[in-house]
Amino acid sequence: MVSGSSLQSFPYIAATHDYPIEEGAVFAIEPKMVFPKQGSCGIENTVIIEKGNYRILTDTDERIIIV
Repeated sequence: MVSGSSLQSFPYIAATHDYPIEEGAVFAIEPKMVFPKQGSCGIENTVIIEKGNYRILTDTDERIIIV
């Protein structure tokens, strides 16, 4: 199994890379929203590549909650 251990450690997904993503590769997908002078929030999902597709390993509620 191939996995990254820090921000942008190999393998990572980027439009400029053309290497194959191998079966069993694990990635942290970390979308963020930034609100200048107010704060930010993000969700981190861990995914694994299986059978030419991906499977989300993180079991979390992804709804946006306004506080």
